[in-house]
Amino acid sequence: MRTKKYFYNSLTSVLLYIVTLGCGLIIPRLIIRTYGSATNGLISSIGQFLGYIAIAQAGMGAVSRAALYKPLSEKNTEAISSIVASTESFFRKISIAFLLYLLALVVVYPLFINKDFDWLFTASLILVISFSIFSEYFFGMAYALLLQADQSLYITNILQTVLYALNFVVVYTLIKQGFSIQIVKVASAAVFCVRPVFIRYYVRKKYRILPADKVPKTELKQKGAAFGQHMAYYLYFNTDIALLTLFSTLSEVSVYSVYNSIAVILQSVITQITAGIEPVYGDMIAKGEYENIAATLRKFELIMAILVSVIMTTAVIMFVPFVKLYMSGVSDANYIRYSLAAAMVCTQLVYCIRLPYAWIVTAAGHFAQTQVAAYAEAAMNIVLSLVLMHFMGTVGLVIATAAATLMRTIYFANYVSTKILKRSLLLFFKRCLVTAGTIAVILLMNNSLLPEMRADSYYAWCVRAVLVFCGSTVITVIINFLLYRKDMMSLIKFLNHKIKQTADRVKHRKEENKVHDTV
Repeated sequence: MRTKKYFYNSLTSVLLYIVTLGCGLIIPRLIIRTYGSATNGLISSIGQFLGYIAIAQAGMGAVSRAALYKPLSEKNTEAISSIVASTESFFRKISIAFLLYLLALVVVYPLFINKDFDWLFTASLILVISFSIFSEYFFGMAYALLLQADQSLYITNILQTVLYALNFVVVYTLIKQGFSIQIVKVASAAVFCVRPVFIRYYVRKKYRILPADKVPKTELKQKGAAFGQHMAYYLYFNTDIALLTLFSTLSEVSVYSVYNSIAVILQSVITQITAGIEPVYGDMIAKGEYENIAATLRKFELIMAILVSVIMTTAVIMFVPFVKLYMSGVSDANYIRYSLAAAMVCTQLVYCIRLPYAWIVTAAGHFAQTQVAAYAEAAMNIVLSLVLMHFMGTVGLVIATAAATLMRTIYFANYVSTKILKRSLLLFFKRCLVTAGTIAVILLMNNSLLPEMRADSYYAWCVRAVLVFCGSTVITVIINFLLYRKDMMSLIKFLNHKIKQTADRVKHRKEENKVHDTV
């Protein structure tokens, strides 16, 4: 059942990614060409500052999921209802805190950027963008967490896919019709408000959630430690745009947001393919299946190394050529930044490498034990960003983030190896060296075989991207077969088995339908 749910989660995550990719590339470019780079930078900056309210989650999302794994495995309706009630009560309080923060932001934030936009324009945009965030916390967060913990991410994935597609149609139509950016954002927020309402209805009906006054109150453990980790994460994640907003221009924020959105999309290719593994780990930990965790980790280390080597290397080579095509006709800011592209991809590469270890730590609920590293990552990122931004500008910010991410990645790998699974940390470092060597070989081969190939149209870009991707795949598979033959054979055997299971299941259903039709 775990594998079946993981398959559904991964499949729908890939579908969601494809839709998100299309919307995420087309809409920002449309906004830049219609309203200008400064407006796009303003929207990105507001989004980041509104994101700081997520600090107030106090890490409740991870704590709630960790608490739900055991009662879900035992099908304990009362315990599940109690945890959901406690989580929902907490997020209602967060909604109130959000409104107070929003009021302060509306008053103060426009004062920092009034040289580009008047106070009313900026304040109205803040209110509009905040609308969907408020509804998410007030109505749907507790129920979305329950679906994640129950390995039913595919439900929210399907809903999100439909809403992203609908949002694209609405936004595209309104922009082309010449409506203001505020009207566009109001319509977009209205579309996404459907999500929390639907999820709340679906979960309460499927899981038969008992009323809050009918279940005992649950005190979720480690909220304090989770708060610290969540606060540190958001300081780390939102440092760059906050500093650019304060010390640079909105046009520079726009450049950063364009590069960062592409880099995050690349990361999403990997995270969506591997989506849903944390609840699998959580179920294993709840049942004490630590040998299965170790075996699963080896598979996902290999999968992650292959994905990172192929996708991120292709991205490094094809990033700037894509930006040249994507931003053609835009001249109000310099969007061609080779060093920025390399730094962005490097940061996402390191982040993806750490995911298999971070999932285990979160699933195990080890928040207090690992909070020091979260603080260190945030502090390191802020200090290095302030220093490197002075000397290197926007690229310095990204390099600082990459360095902080690398530090915590090593910490996660060490923690899982020594505290949870009791295995040698050398396995992690060997995997990293092989991945780095693979990337170096791919880059050298590309420079030798495709040095003069131009990408002056989307068609030419796609041709070169396919060639680079295929070449990267071949090189990566060969190197991993040479150095990790046993793991590669085990992975191939595992995938073949799952494909056969799926085919047999489809065949069985067809036979059942045929018998049913005959009857």
